[in-house]
Amino acid sequence: METLLSELAIIGVQLSRDGDELVVRGNRSRLTSELIGRIRSHKRGLLALFAGSQGEERIQPEPAPDGRRSGIPSYAQQRLWFLDQLEPGGS
Repeated sequence: METLLSELAIIGVQLSRDGDELVVRGNRSRLTSELIGRIRSHKRGLLALFAGSQGEERIQPEPAPDGRRSGIPSYAQQRLWFLDQLEPGGS
């Protein structure tokens, strides 16, 4: 679930709670159907993160100890992967 929250933070999406519902805020245009499905499948767990909180509170992922985004490729890595897909084996 932490990976999901980190991925959402990277694309500028925040989740918040309103009663028993999750509210999606931010850059919703970057949400893919795969991410929406993962949010839905983790809804109970995400709401459980709010257990005991009052009012609306936003879920923020905790940064990795070394400051990097754990397990998520950087934009540079994504760009290199994309270029390799366009021209395999190129430099």
